[in-house]
Amino acid sequence: MSTLIMVEKLWKVYKEGNKAHVILKDIELKVDEGEQIAIMGPSGSGKTTFLNVVSGLDDATKGKVIIDGNEITAMSIGQRTQFRRKNVGFIFQSFNLIKSMTALENVMLPLLMNGYSRSKAEKKAQELLERVNLLHRKNAYPKNLSGGEKQRVAIARALIHTPKIIFADEPTGSLDRATSAEIIKLIQTLHHEYKQTLMIVTHDPLVAKSCEKIYFLNGTLTEVSKNDI
Repeated sequence: MSTLIMVEKLWKVYKEGNKAHVILKDIELKVDEGEQIAIMGPSGSGKTTFLNVVSGLDDATKGKVIIDGNEITAMSIGQRTQFRRKNVGFIFQSFNLIKSMTALENVMLPLLMNGYSRSKAEKKAQELLERVNLLHRKNAYPKNLSGGEKQRVAIARALIHTPKIIFADEPTGSLDRATSAEIIKLIQTLHHEYKQTLMIVTHDPLVAKSCEKIYFLNGTLTEVSKNDI
Protein backbone atom coordinates (compact mmCIF):
# COMPACT_ATOMS: atom_id res chain seq x y z
CA MET A 1 0.00 0.00 0.00
CA SER A 2 1.50 3.33 -1.05
CA THR A 3 1.77 6.44 1.10
CA LEU A 4 -0.65 9.17 0.01
CA ILE A 5 -0.12 11.84 2.69
CA MET A 6 3.24 12.64 4.27
CA VAL A 7 3.55 15.30 6.98
CA GLU A 8 7.10 16.21 7.95
CA LYS A 9 8.08 18.40 10.92
CA LEU A 10 4.99 20.57 10.55
CA TRP A 11 4.69 23.80 12.53
CA LYS A 12 1.91 26.37 12.71
CA VAL A 13 2.58 29.53 14.70
CA TYR A 14 0.23 32.51 14.99
CA LYS A 15 1.70 35.87 15.92
CA GLU A 16 -0.23 38.34 18.02
CA GLY A 17 1.77 41.49 18.56
CA ASN A 18 5.05 40.41 20.11
CA LYS A 19 3.63 37.05 21.19
CA ALA A 20 3.89 33.82 19.23
CA HIS A 21 1.23 31.13 19.75
CA VAL A 22 2.46 27.68 18.77
CA ILE A 23 -0.51 25.63 17.55
CA LEU A 24 1.30 22.76 15.81
CA LYS A 25 4.83 21.74 16.77
CA ASP A 26 7.04 19.37 14.79
CA ILE A 27 4.13 17.13 13.70
CA GLU A 28 4.90 13.95 11.76
CA LEU A 29 2.31 11.72 10.08
CA LYS A 30 2.08 9.17 7.29
CA VAL A 31 -1.26 8.10 5.82
CA ASP A 32 -1.49 5.27 3.31
CA GLU A 33 -3.76 5.26 0.29
CA GLY A 34 -7.28 4.14 1.23
CA GLU A 35 -6.61 4.45 4.96
CA GLN A 36 -9.11 6.05 7.33
CA ILE A 37 -7.80 7.94 10.35
CA ALA A 38 -9.32 10.03 13.12
CA ILE A 39 -7.69 13.02 14.81
CA MET A 40 -8.84 13.67 18.38
CA GLY A 41 -7.72 16.10 21.06
CA PRO A 42 -8.98 18.65 23.58
CA SER A 43 -10.68 21.87 22.52
CA GLY A 44 -8.08 24.34 21.28
CA SER A 45 -5.46 21.67 20.60
CA GLY A 46 -5.24 22.59 16.91
CA LYS A 47 -7.23 19.74 15.32
CA THR A 48 -9.01 21.94 12.77
CA THR A 49 -5.84 23.93 12.14
CA PHE A 50 -4.01 20.70 11.42
CA LEU A 51 -6.67 19.57 8.97
CA ASN A 52 -6.67 22.98 7.27
CA VAL A 53 -2.89 23.00 6.86
CA VAL A 54 -2.70 19.40 5.61
CA SER A 55 -5.51 20.02 3.11
CA GLY A 56 -3.97 23.25 1.87
CA LEU A 57 -6.70 25.57 3.18
CA ASP A 58 -4.12 27.26 5.42
CA ASP A 59 -0.37 27.91 5.26
CA ALA A 60 2.21 26.05 7.30
CA THR A 61 4.78 28.07 9.25
CA LYS A 62 7.46 25.39 8.77
CA GLY A 63 7.63 21.83 7.55
CA LYS A 64 6.20 19.91 4.61
CA VAL A 65 2.91 18.37 3.56
CA ILE A 66 3.18 16.06 0.56
CA ILE A 67 0.04 14.57 -1.02
CA ASP A 68 0.41 11.98 -3.76
CA GLY A 69 3.92 13.25 -4.49
CA ASN A 70 2.87 16.92 -4.59
CA GLU A 71 4.34 19.23 -1.97
CA ILE A 72 1.31 21.27 -0.89
CA THR A 73 3.38 23.52 1.35
CA ALA A 74 5.47 24.69 -1.62
CA MET A 75 2.45 25.71 -3.71
CA SER A 76 0.94 29.16 -4.12
CA ILE A 77 -2.63 29.76 -2.90
CA GLY A 78 -3.88 29.46 -6.47
CA GLN A 79 -2.02 26.21 -7.07
CA ARG A 80 -3.40 24.75 -3.85
CA THR A 81 -6.92 25.75 -4.88
CA GLN A 82 -6.56 23.97 -8.22
CA PHE A 83 -5.10 20.90 -6.52
CA ARG A 84 -8.00 20.71 -4.03
CA ARG A 85 -10.60 21.03 -6.77
CA LYS A 86 -9.33 17.88 -8.43
CA ASN A 87 -8.05 15.80 -5.53
CA VAL A 88 -9.84 16.71 -2.29
CA GLY A 89 -13.37 16.56 -0.89
CA PHE A 90 -14.50 18.31 2.30
CA ILE A 91 -17.22 17.58 4.86
CA PHE A 92 -17.74 20.29 7.50
CA GLN A 93 -19.62 20.47 10.79
CA SER A 94 -21.52 23.53 9.52
CA PHE A 95 -22.24 21.79 6.19
CA ASN A 96 -21.09 24.86 4.16
CA LEU A 97 -23.92 24.55 1.66
CA ILE A 98 -24.72 27.53 -0.54
CA LYS A 99 -28.08 28.84 0.67
CA SER A 100 -29.24 30.10 -2.74
CA MET A 101 -28.70 26.70 -4.38
CA THR A 102 -30.83 23.57 -4.23
CA ALA A 103 -29.44 20.30 -2.92
CA LEU A 104 -28.86 19.18 -6.51
CA GLU A 105 -27.04 22.40 -7.42
CA ASN A 106 -24.84 22.21 -4.32
CA VAL A 107 -23.75 18.68 -5.24
CA MET A 108 -23.13 19.67 -8.88
CA LEU A 109 -20.84 22.55 -7.94
CA PRO A 110 -17.45 20.74 -7.76
CA LEU A 111 -17.96 19.29 -11.24
CA LEU A 112 -18.99 22.63 -12.71
CA MET A 113 -15.88 24.22 -11.18
CA ASN A 114 -13.80 21.47 -12.84
CA GLY A 115 -15.24 22.27 -16.26
CA TYR A 116 -17.97 19.65 -16.64
CA SER A 117 -21.04 20.47 -18.72
CA ARG A 118 -24.19 21.18 -16.75
CA SER A 119 -25.93 18.09 -18.15
CA LYS A 120 -23.09 15.74 -17.11
CA ALA A 121 -22.80 17.40 -13.69
CA GLU A 122 -26.54 17.10 -13.11
CA LYS A 123 -26.58 13.42 -14.06
CA LYS A 124 -23.71 12.59 -11.71
CA ALA A 125 -25.20 14.71 -8.91
CA GLN A 126 -28.50 12.85 -9.14
CA GLU A 127 -26.63 9.55 -8.93
CA LEU A 128 -24.84 10.68 -5.76
CA LEU A 129 -28.01 12.03 -4.16
CA GLU A 130 -29.67 8.70 -4.83
CA ARG A 131 -26.67 6.97 -3.28
CA VAL A 132 -27.14 8.95 -0.04
CA ASN A 133 -30.94 8.38 -0.15
CA LEU A 134 -31.78 12.01 -0.84
CA LEU A 135 -32.77 12.18 -4.49
CA HIS A 136 -36.36 12.96 -3.49
CA ARG A 137 -35.07 16.20 -1.89
CA LYS A 138 -32.97 17.35 -4.85
CA ASN A 139 -34.94 20.56 -5.37
CA ALA A 140 -34.99 21.56 -1.70
CA TYR A 141 -32.94 24.52 -0.46
CA PRO A 142 -30.70 24.14 2.60
CA LYS A 143 -33.11 26.10 4.84
CA ASN A 144 -35.72 23.40 4.25
CA LEU A 145 -33.41 20.46 4.99
CA SER A 146 -32.80 18.84 8.38
CA GLY A 147 -29.28 18.66 9.80
CA GLY A 148 -28.91 15.05 8.71
CA GLU A 149 -30.16 15.87 5.21
CA LYS A 150 -27.72 18.77 4.91
CA GLN A 151 -24.84 16.51 5.88
CA ARG A 152 -25.94 13.92 3.30
CA VAL A 153 -25.87 16.64 0.65
CA ALA A 154 -22.40 17.66 1.86
CA ILE A 155 -21.20 14.05 1.66
CA ALA A 156 -22.53 13.69 -1.88
CA ARG A 157 -20.83 16.95 -2.84
CA ALA A 158 -17.53 15.75 -1.33
CA LEU A 159 -17.64 12.53 -3.35
CA ILE A 160 -18.90 13.74 -6.73
CA HIS A 161 -15.53 14.54 -8.34
CA THR A 162 -14.02 11.25 -7.09
CA PRO A 163 -11.31 12.87 -4.96
CA LYS A 164 -8.37 10.91 -3.63
CA ILE A 165 -8.88 12.26 -0.11
CA ILE A 166 -11.88 13.24 2.02
CA PHE A 167 -11.18 15.65 4.89
CA ALA A 168 -14.00 15.77 7.44
CA ASP A 169 -14.09 18.34 10.25
CA GLU A 170 -16.48 17.27 13.05
CA PRO A 171 -18.95 15.78 10.52
CA THR A 172 -21.42 14.82 13.28
CA GLY A 173 -20.81 17.81 15.56
CA SER A 174 -24.12 19.54 14.73
CA LEU A 175 -26.24 16.40 14.78
CA ASP A 176 -28.15 14.51 17.44
CA ARG A 177 -26.97 11.06 18.53
CA ALA A 178 -29.32 9.04 16.31
CA THR A 179 -28.56 11.12 13.21
CA SER A 180 -24.85 11.01 14.03
CA ALA A 181 -24.95 7.22 14.03
CA GLU A 182 -26.62 7.25 10.61
CA ILE A 183 -24.02 9.62 9.19
CA ILE A 184 -21.13 7.57 10.63
CA LYS A 185 -22.55 4.45 9.01
CA LEU A 186 -23.03 6.26 5.69
CA ILE A 187 -19.48 7.67 5.68
CA GLN A 188 -18.02 4.24 6.41
CA THR A 189 -20.17 2.54 3.76
CA LEU A 190 -19.14 5.07 1.12
CA HIS A 191 -15.50 4.94 2.22
CA HIS A 192 -15.40 1.20 1.57
CA GLU A 193 -17.27 1.63 -1.70
CA TYR A 194 -15.29 4.54 -3.17
CA LYS A 195 -11.91 3.64 -1.57
CA GLN A 196 -10.90 7.21 -0.78
CA THR A 197 -8.43 8.07 1.94
CA LEU A 198 -10.33 9.58 4.87
CA MET A 199 -9.10 11.95 7.58
CA ILE A 200 -11.68 12.89 10.22
CA VAL A 201 -11.25 15.47 12.97
CA THR A 202 -13.66 14.63 15.77
CA HIS A 203 -14.34 14.84 19.50
CA ASP A 204 -16.78 11.92 19.29
CA PRO A 205 -15.31 8.55 20.38
CA LEU A 206 -17.88 6.67 18.26
CA VAL A 207 -16.72 8.48 15.13
CA ALA A 208 -13.07 7.89 16.03
CA LYS A 209 -13.58 4.19 16.73
CA SER A 210 -15.16 3.74 13.30
CA CYS A 211 -11.76 4.54 11.77
CA GLU A 212 -8.77 2.23 11.35
CA LYS A 213 -6.35 4.44 13.28
CA ILE A 214 -6.79 7.13 15.92
CA TYR A 215 -4.32 9.93 16.67
CA PHE A 216 -4.41 12.27 19.66
CA LEU A 217 -3.25 15.85 19.13
CA ASN A 218 -2.13 17.91 22.09
CA GLY A 219 1.11 19.67 21.25
CA THR A 220 2.35 16.56 19.49
CA LEU A 221 0.52 13.88 17.49
CA THR A 222 0.41 10.39 18.99
CA GLU A 223 -1.31 7.25 17.78
CA VAL A 224 -3.59 5.76 20.43
CA SER A 225 -5.49 2.51 20.86
CA LYS A 226 -9.26 2.36 20.48
CA ASN A 227 -9.31 1.07 24.06
CA ASP A 228 -7.75 4.33 25.26
CA ILE A 229 -10.63 6.61 24.25
